[in-house]
Amino acid sequence: MTEHWTADEASLLQQLRQAAGLDTSRFAMESAISQAQLLQLENGGDTLFYSPAIKAHLGRTLIAKLQNRPRSVTGAA
Repeated sequence: MTEHWTADEASLLQQLRQAAGLDTSRFAMESAISQAQLLQLENGGDTLFYSPAIKAHLGRTLIAKLQNRPRSVTGAA
């Protein structure tokens, strides 16, 4: 089964990242990926990934990372 990254997942990733107060550069660095890869996850394109399955796996891993991120009481990240 080939897994594909969906537009809904891309939107969710972007929403979660923004809600965490992270810009693309910082979140990419924290996630050990390039900013260009993060932008392709959020906005489309797949030239920076070896396969659609790798892109989908990485994107879902990043969504889980953001969903499990501790929330600060003061609002600082």
